[in-house]
Amino acid sequence: MGNYVKNRDEIPNILVKEDRINKVNNAFLDLTYFMIEDLLKIPFHKVWKELLRINVNPYFNEDQREAFLFTKTLESRRVIIERFECYGTNETKYYITEVSNSRFEYKNQFLERIIHDNITGVGILTVPDFMIVNANQTYLDYLPYPYNSKELAYGKRIKDIVEDFEGSCGENKLIDLVKNNQALYVKERQGLFILDDDRYWDSTIIPISENGKVIYIISMLNDVTDRVVNREYITKQSERIDEQNKKLEESMRLKDEFIYLITHEFRTPMAVINGVLQVIELMHKDEITASMEKYINIIKQNNNRQHRLVNNLIDITKINSGNIKLNMGVFDIVYITRLITNSVEIYVKQKGINIRFESDIVQKIIYLDGEKYERILLNLLANALKFTPRGKTITISIFIKQQNLEDMICISVKDEGVGIPKDRQDHIFECFGQVDTSLSRQAEGTGLGLYLVKLLVDTLNGDILLESDVGQGSTFTIMLPIINEQILDEIAISSEKTDIFKENNERLNKSVAIEFADIYF
Repeated sequence: MGNYVKNRDEIPNILVKEDRINKVNNAFLDLTYFMIEDLLKIPFHKVWKELLRINVNPYFNEDQREAFLFTKTLESRRVIIERFECYGTNETKYYITEVSNSRFEYKNQFLERIIHDNITGVGILTVPDFMIVNANQTYLDYLPYPYNSKELAYGKRIKDIVEDFEGSCGENKLIDLVKNNQALYVKERQGLFILDDDRYWDSTIIPISENGKVIYIISMLNDVTDRVVNREYITKQSERIDEQNKKLEESMRLKDEFIYLITHEFRTPMAVINGVLQVIELMHKDEITASMEKYINIIKQNNNRQHRLVNNLIDITKINSGNIKLNMGVFDIVYITRLITNSVEIYVKQKGINIRFESDIVQKIIYLDGEKYERILLNLLANALKFTPRGKTITISIFIKQQNLEDMICISVKDEGVGIPKDRQDHIFECFGQVDTSLSRQAEGTGLGLYLVKLLVDTLNGDILLESDVGQGSTFTIMLPIINEQILDEIAISSEKTDIFKENNERLNKSVAIEFADIYF
């Protein structure tokens, strides 16, 4: 019966008669830290329940019961209680022996440190009645009011604190956890202690065993309401943004359709104007005076400018909507670059500028859309011509360079013009990204040219780089992928495309006239 010593009077004990404590030995006072006055001034049942907070009924029928009591400083003690009736005196004697080596704070010092860190809410509950015997303030703060202090929470069972806990799913989970001696993790549960609580909790419950029997469970709580609320907010915001993006995409689609339709409508009067000019030049060429020819040329140039703007808008709209069509073929990049360079020579000479073509290689066959490449190069040449002063030189170079361990064919257009400030270089390929509108009369333009160039280079799986210093000029370098020669041979055999680049090519001359229409001589 319990842990005996030679003299039973040395065991902590109390003598009770008619719900009053008549006698307390010093061993009991040493165990509980109470003063004798604390115990004698109130009824025994209140001492048992309110001061000692013992979790068993004082009138148990067994010879002994294992229980927990609390000291005056609210430290829990695991004890064996023996109850004896003293016949003839109507007194009851309780021997209360602390289970040896059972103090939680000594056996579980690591957990004690976690508890007192006060970061995660940690509470220690007894088994099987789930009574709180230890907890940090964070855990106590999480409990329903008014159980937010040790004085009011220690010695209370969860069913005393949480309404409708007894027989609930939560209690059944704890019972299963003890039965199976397995930990339980509950993530983001709402209303852990109070059903209408709008807070969310992460809860981890771990059993602590001695000799194969679960003695305690550790309850760890984290209030994760901010995490859940923020995630829900982010989700709602993402949904709202997605909805706005869909509306924006629809708006952009309608805008692209409108631009596409309106630019096609522009082509009709432009074609009429061009046709009338051709008729005048054919049927009335002998009647055209020098003054009339001057005005006809002005009409031609402005018609070409309008044609260039329409072409740029249509191509930009197609690329941005994903409807651009590539007419890929096998071309000698050295030959077509030299041909395009030669085709603009007449415009360059009119401005008193030199143009030079140089190549490290004689021939290089690559796979690309020739007309798209032509648009890219003509745009860069026109741009160089706009901003290069008389007497300076524009240089077109072809060479091979490695990028990311792959050979790339590089075509650079270098001018000796005004250059581009460093703070504008990141924006030069943006829509309407002109460097200096004060130069508009020298170089008419809409700011779409380099934006279109970047889009076209991207569609060819290439890259474009810029190097520039103010007053020193600019160098634009196009980098295009080189395909394996065997694959090129197979493509060439299967391709029946007619070569669109030939000497004295009227199509190319017309393209040059359109792309250079923004330049005044």
